[in-house]
Amino acid sequence: MNYFDNRSTISRAIINYYQTILNYFDNRRTNALAESFNAKIKVLYQNLGAFLRIRCKSWGLSKKIR
Repeated sequence: MNYFDNRSTISRAIINYYQTILNYFDNRRTNALAESFNAKIKVLYQNLGAFLRIRCKSWGLSKKIR
């Protein structure tokens, strides 16, 4: 990508989301809380999956979890 492609992409994003971008300055709200919660759930699934794989292996089960 060259400079003009990047500029075009940024311009298109601003045009598509300008209302949302400006709304942030009115309300000062973001989706950071939801993103943080999703990240914690993802880590939980990763840890739980590792635990279940170990348990399945020790029980002689071959079914793969996630």
